[in-house]
Amino acid sequence: MTTLTDDECGFCGASMRGEPIQQRYIDEGFYEPGLTHYSRLIGVEYSVIHPAHFDGVSEWLCPDCGVRVGRWSGRVLVGDDYERRFGAVTPA
Repeated sequence: MTTLTDDECGFCGASMRGEPIQQRYIDEGFYEPGLTHYSRLIGVEYSVIHPAHFDGVSEWLCPDCGVRVGRWSGRVLVGDDYERRFGAVTPA
């Protein structure tokens, strides 16, 4: 199964490793121990008027190839498809 992770996009191979985190932010405890770089992975939150609104990330987006993956289901989302809240499957 091809995936989109914090490390890389399994669809286009792009690295999700972003710019280095400034040392002062690491020293001041703003980030978990061991983190050294920002992530390029984009978390998508749906609008409050969206039928599947959730107060948090509902899908992940690769900034290079534009592939969208549901947060809970892990499904690739195409076109107007969206991640149902908590990965719920709607009846056909």
